[in-house]
Amino acid sequence: YHTAFSCPQKPSKPLQAKKRMNIVGKQTRRYTAFRNNVAYPALVERDSERCAMCGKTNIPLDVDHIKKRGSHPELKYELTNLQLLCRSCHNTKDNS
Repeated sequence: YHTAFSCPQKPSKPLQAKKRMNIVGKQTRRYTAFRNNVAYPALVERDSERCAMCGKTNIPLDVDHIKKRGSHPELKYELTNLQLLCRSCHNTKDNS
């Protein structure tokens, strides 16, 4: 009769890595829908698919908040607080 506790030589089962749960909340789904269906088309029409910082065109653009969502949550859905940035400008702005 062997158990993991009574026989120290018996190898125990390796711990399985926990699977990452991909649960998205209601607020995240709401903001994603706003960004994709409302903000991006409106910003493309307003800024004509041009990066607001470097002016590059014909590249993938990200929707960026001029004033951060964390410090200004009331401006989260305001189009006047949004701009289109290329990926490199967006990373530069976020890391500075």
